[in-house]
Amino acid sequence: MNYYELKAIKKHIDTQKLVVAAARDKAVSISTAADGLPHGSGVSDRVGMSVGQIISEEEKLNALYDQLTEGIKSVPDEYIKTLIHCKLVKCWSWTRIAQEIGGSNTGNTVRMQCVRYRW
Repeated sequence: MNYYELKAIKKHIDTQKLVVAAARDKAVSISTAADGLPHGSGVSDRVGMSVGQIISEEEKLNALYDQLTEGIKSVPDEYIKTLIHCKLVKCWSWTRIAQEIGGSNTGNTVRMQCVRYRW
């Protein structure tokens, strides 16, 4: 595994968050089509019909979070694990990570350490 594989999982997480938010918005949307045409007389429960979809999408999101967490935990080097955690979980910039770590590190050197590390 490498940093780019974890970054791809993080990108999937961000996309899945949008899917979950869209499903929730769809469930609570109260707007109706203003086309002036009569609609069916049946009663529709948007929230009830959307709950299953919301739960399904949240389960996918939780599975992606678990996958990212396990990927980070699998890094044997604690230093690299900390760098990757700060970047992907805390969403820090490489420069901020370098400042927090201290020493003669720059954002670019920290980034290269993560990118080149394989486990």
